[in-house]
Amino acid sequence: RAVLELIAHQNGAVKPGESAVLPKLTHTDIANYASLSRETVTRQLQRLSRANEIFIVEDRQIVLGPDFFKNSEIL
Repeated sequence: RAVLELIAHQNGAVKPGESAVLPKLTHTDIANYASLSRETVTRQLQRLSRANEIFIVEDRQIVLGPDFFKNSEIL
């Protein structure tokens, strides 16, 4: 979660109450960035998707929904 927030902020994609589109990243890219296994990243992304905090769009791009930022520590 923190890695996704950080990536969004680094790319200037965060505006309160709006969605943020992340640059296209693979699960392996995120895992390497967070020092986690790819499997752990996949499980966490699935959990966030089920909670409607993130959305995976057609081209496998991750969109952080407004609910994702409700408990943000960075904003």
